Amino acid sequence: MSLAFSQRKQWLLRPINIKWNIKLGLRTNNRSILSGSYNTNLSYLDDQGDKWGETYIKYIGQHFEDYAHWGSIYTYAPLEGRLSRKPGTFSIREYKDAASGVTGTIGEVLAITFFQNVFGLTAFEMAHLKSSSLYQAPDFCLDIQPSQLVAFLTRHRFTDLTLHNALTGLHWGDPLPLETKSRRQNNSGGKNPSQIKDGLAQLISYWKRVPSVSGYGLIMQVDVFPRTVLNLHLLIPKKNEINNIMSIINGSGTLFPDVITIKEFERIFGGRYV
Repeated sequence: MSLAFSQRKQWLLRPINIKWNIKLGLRTNNRSILSGSYNTNLSYLDDQGDKWGETYIKYIGQHFEDYAHWGSIYTYAPLEGRLSRKPGTFSIREYKDAASGVTGTIGEVLAITFFQNVFGLTAFEMAHLKSSSLYQAPDFCLDIQPSQLVAFLTRHRFTDLTLHNALTGLHWGDPLPLETKSRRQNNSGGKNPSQIKDGLAQLISYWKRVPSVSGYGLIMQVDVFPRTVLNLHLLIPKKNEINNIMSIINGSGTLFPDVITIKEFERIFGGRYV
């Protein structure tokens, strides 16, 4: 085995720590109810990207390595081509940009590794969803039950009875929706990113077509740089509000909008969620 091959193998297998937080509701500045981290490596992410990436990207782990450590894209990836004369008011592009599609796939793969390695799900409990020209779809659905969420919370010594009570004794007749949103850098200045609003629209689309789980859903916001952090937002109705929430979303009265701001959502449902 050559020295270069050995060094590359060590680089691919070195531990990478991924931090995660779990929050209630849609606000990114909400306090985390649970936090932790897990270790992975580039080789494992390459493998999981090959299995789970919605788009074909050959080495998602190695893309992640670049995207997670670009202090500035303007010093990392120069483009070929220079002119001695400037064409009018146009500027010459000198550097490559990060590809939003790659960032999104990184987020999907990191979400899957979280649910496998931290939550304990298998490939038989998770699947990609496909949108159509008529409606949006969240990235994934998880074939799990509230009891699995309770077991996860108990395992991590979370003892808040409000959330436990909202989940205990329930049964979901259909899979739970999960939308992932990924951005290379958190530059929102503490404000809620528009991605959370977009994720909510995809959950609403799912709820209207799978009414048995209306109101329940997960949005994972993935920040890749400067430190990779997974923020999992739980939408869990209070047990005595489930029928009210389902009636508002799927009832025969005023048509519930497909796209709604977080402020509007909280105005309608604020006191009905854990």
